[in-house]
Amino acid sequence: MSILGEFIRGFNSVSNNRSELPSKDQGLPWKQYAAANGQQPGTQGSTSQSTTPIGEVPGYPETGAFSWRKANDPLFIAYARQFNEEHNLSPGDPRYRTPQFLKAWAMIETGGDREAFLKDPLQMNANPEDWDASKAKLGVPLNPGQMTPEISSYTGLRWLDMKGHQNSQGVPVHVYQGDLNALRRYNGKPDIHAEPNVALVPYDYHPGRSHSRWYASKIIDLSMRMLGYE
Repeated sequence: MSILGEFIRGFNSVSNNRSELPSKDQGLPWKQYAAANGQQPGTQGSTSQSTTPIGEVPGYPETGAFSWRKANDPLFIAYARQFNEEHNLSPGDPRYRTPQFLKAWAMIETGGDREAFLKDPLQMNANPEDWDASKAKLGVPLNPGQMTPEISSYTGLRWLDMKGHQNSQGVPVHVYQGDLNALRRYNGKPDIHAEPNVALVPYDYHPGRSHSRWYASKIIDLSMRMLGYE
């Protein structure tokens, strides 16, 4: 069975048994996930993780008109924890996910755009040119209007994991190739933003460097800074 086949099989197994794929009819998925695991809604993970906001992504304040940037915090906490539990991952594992990683990733992936961040934070169905039929097998709706941050977070994590199990030619491999390679394959734009006035998001100015390389390193840098590593 192919790597993608294994991902899809695992997804179907989880979905058939725990109804974890979010939909508008299911209410708030992070609350359902908590209840399914014997937790009170909003108490996923450690107490400090669930009761304290993730915190600002460096360069993206969350006060006043920008308070919407913390709206997905409960989602990112819940789905990072869910992914880690599903794959038996612990801190230090190459595929381990933190809420900080998800939030920094979403901020860069959406270019800091409010509508995109609140609807499809990992941009799983934002551009028809990027559509892949395999996304539908993971649960991404064909209609972009049906995207929710729950669907985006759940499927985006698994799409990234699949990209991380491909080599530089896109051939599936069993060994995870690291976050830098996974992120570069997730957003493979070759653009070189050499003019400061065309920057998509803060600091998106990298003459001589492709967007995909900047994108991957920037997400990892921001998430590490959020975790206290300068």
